[in-house]
Amino acid sequence: MNIVPANQLDLGQIGAYRSALANALNIAVQAGTNNQLFPRDLVASDFTSAGNNGVPIAKVRFNVVGPVGAAVWYKAFAGTQPQNTAIGIIGYGQLAASPVLSALRFAQGPAVSGYFYALDPIYADTQVRIGYFDTPVLFLPGLPIELDVWTDEGLATSEISEDFALMGITVEPAGTNFNFFSIPLAVSEALSTGSIAPV
Repeated sequence: MNIVPANQLDLGQIGAYRSALANALNIAVQAGTNNQLFPRDLVASDFTSAGNNGVPIAKVRFNVVGPVGAAVWYKAFAGTQPQNTAIGIIGYGQLAASPVLSALRFAQGPAVSGYFYALDPIYADTQVRIGYFDTPVLFLPGLPIELDVWTDEGLATSEISEDFALMGITVEPAGTNFNFFSIPLAVSEALSTGSIAPV
């Protein structure tokens, strides 16, 4: 799996990527509900039954809190998707001035190998702090959800943490969660001129 710096894509490609992802997630959720569905931007609290180092999530921004060992995979978030919700993740945003996260790994539980993305292409490009995944990460209704992080240096104590962004879409029944974070997909569709270029 590869991560593509945002400055290698145009707004049309990104808009088409988001629209195609939202459509796929809508289809996945519609199979199990008769409710009107609502696509919106992903926030950290969408990992509803997951936790960060044992702490429940109730916020917008993703972060990892120490202690985290060096050069080992650390389970940052783990849980199970609700039956009426699906998540698609298409990118990573660097928020820390001096990031120590080296890679992300998404999986559907510890027994299922998943998507792996090294973050160096983002850190090496001084003009951009956002990258898009060439393959979207999908967490469908009722399935396990896990995000592991790798850091070569580690986070030594609980006083140290690192914030980061995950760009994506959550599809859920209307009125379920943070509807005020919605960005109408019509905006993305209006920007769409083609699909994301394969890498």
